[in-house]
Amino acid sequence: MAGLKSEHPIQLHLMTGFIKRAFDHHAIKYGWVPPPEIDILFVNHEESLTGAPAILLSIAKHFKKKLKPGRLRVLSRRKGDAHGRFKAEFDMIYPRDFYPRRLYPRLTPYQLAKKFLKLYRPKLVYANCVDSHEYVRAARALGIPVILHAHELRRGFYGNLKEGVFKEEGMVTHFADSADHFICPSQEVYDLMVKSYGVRPAQLDLVHEFIDTDAVRRQSLGKCGKGLHEPLVVACGVGEDRKGVDRFVEVARQMPEINFVWIGKLYIYLGAIPKNVYFTDAVQNPFPLMKKADVFVLMSKEDPFPLVVLEAMALGRPVITLRDSGGSHHAVGEAGVVMEKMDVPEMKKQIRRLLDHPALRKELGEKAMARVEREFGVNAGIQKIEKIVERFL
Repeated sequence: MAGLKSEHPIQLHLMTGFIKRAFDHHAIKYGWVPPPEIDILFVNHEESLTGAPAILLSIAKHFKKKLKPGRLRVLSRRKGDAHGRFKAEFDMIYPRDFYPRRLYPRLTPYQLAKKFLKLYRPKLVYANCVDSHEYVRAARALGIPVILHAHELRRGFYGNLKEGVFKEEGMVTHFADSADHFICPSQEVYDLMVKSYGVRPAQLDLVHEFIDTDAVRRQSLGKCGKGLHEPLVVACGVGEDRKGVDRFVEVARQMPEINFVWIGKLYIYLGAIPKNVYFTDAVQNPFPLMKKADVFVLMSKEDPFPLVVLEAMALGRPVITLRDSGGSHHAVGEAGVVMEKMDVPEMKKQIRRLLDHPALRKELGEKAMARVEREFGVNAGIQKIEKIVERFL
């Protein structure tokens, strides 16, 4: 063991940490010790480097300071690239660590959720994204108050609420009854939930996404990769169809004299990528590169309220976005360029206009910084959510 400790300290630490968590869990399960008193159980749909987990992490960190030690726990359904950020702050719960699929192949996600909630009995479940629906429905079935913070639009709702998802025994049969309260990040999500899914306005609060502007600016001082030359057009996000990565590449193909950088991993096949397009893969700190952008663009086909727009604005970058993609136009307002819909010639025109007029870029960047500081700072968003949570504690 001494040799193992000296050669593999990280692996040993992880192993012993898992053994402790497993022992604690089974001690509660078999009644050797009473379950801990948990005021809030936050359920994170996945530990990805995307906006929704970042919002949940900010909210959970805030309540960690307000509640008594040990009275807040965070559960993740899936580990991912942001795993280290969550582990650094919380003693995480990973249900599949204790019930791996290879040993429990017939245990459905809903049954797993119900096992954990029945064991730990938190006073409140705060679930992140409709993707966490099995915990939302399990909490409801057990009589535990539950708040669902929905960060999805049509594609996300349809993918999780398609026919059959509420058919399993013990589940509620209507989305509007699946949670005690709902939070949504934009008017577009609000309208979708009310008009298409029967959520009553009294059940629903609109809280725009928010960021810690000081943290974004501090992190932007880090090192940035070399070899990227101006002019630079930047986008950021998961490289998938919903994010409009195909649109980004098409615009770049028609503007070969300009460098286009996508901060994030490409997940779909796009054929031959033009030489002026660069994909960074997953990046823990995108802000130094984002800060180098001459223009930041959002070409998403659907995006409820993307944090990357707020982050680019906080760094003084001029932003071009699309009104019909979701809620980003609420963030940009008069502090950037809002196109009604995606149109490649018009997108090229707006990019060229900004690149050709440095004074306009500077003016919009300054307006963007002031706007995000004034309306989308972390304190304003957290205070609204705190008032909602207090109703259930």
